[in-house]
Amino acid sequence: MIPAPWVSLVLALATYRVVRLIGWDDLPPIQRLRDRATGAQLVGNVNGPSEWRYRRPLLAHFLHCAYCQGFWTGLVVYLAWLGEPSWTLYAAAPFALNGFVGIVARRLDP
Repeated sequence: MIPAPWVSLVLALATYRVVRLIGWDDLPPIQRLRDRATGAQLVGNVNGPSEWRYRRPLLAHFLHCAYCQGFWTGLVVYLAWLGEPSWTLYAAAPFALNGFVGIVARRLDP
């Protein structure tokens, strides 16, 4: 079943926001969970900038890859919508609004 255009937009923006939250945002609790899950360690180099090393590099790649994580997050959102359309839209609306604000702010801020 294909959702109506406005429903599709809400689901897409919510998926975008959840993917950004899981993979890139630096909200301290989320970043701690992501670092713990991937085994991230910041390694300082004497002759250059520090870099991140991961004990679980495949998981780190999955979480930081918009295509990899985006597919599975989108699938979960879509299946949730198929199962409970109203509740999924209620839960997705704040994420969609936040995703829209983030996109607009990135375009307008210098």
